[in-house]
Amino acid sequence: MKDLRKGVDGRAAPTDTRWLPAPASMGNEEKNDKKKDLFGFLYDVRRIPCMRNTLLNATGCGIALGLHSFYRHRIPWTASQTGLKAAMFVSLCTWVTCRLNFRYKKDQIRKIMEAQEAKPGAPGIPPKKQ
Repeated sequence: MKDLRKGVDGRAAPTDTRWLPAPASMGNEEKNDKKKDLFGFLYDVRRIPCMRNTLLNATGCGIALGLHSFYRHRIPWTASQTGLKAAMFVSLCTWVTCRLNFRYKKDQIRKIMEAQEAKPGAPGIPPKKQ
């Protein structure tokens, strides 16, 4: 009968299993979830509201102004500095305005939902059972 403890080539299989990944039932999953909750914005940038618009506007404007500066002055160092400064300025302005609009819309939605909860027969909301 073949010995199951031996590897494919006949040598003994390694007994040290520390290199194997730990099963999810050992609590590693909870640690990873907490880490993702704390630093979730570092792992998934798409979850941050306004990030996409900010990065697109800043990148486009920085490249456009950098190319324009290079066209006018023909100095690459000045053009790159101008493009970077423009991108930083545009990203700051876009981020602030987008976040203010986001906060305003979120507040308006919250007020509307509170008003609908106050009225028992509001359209789309069944009356509260007493």
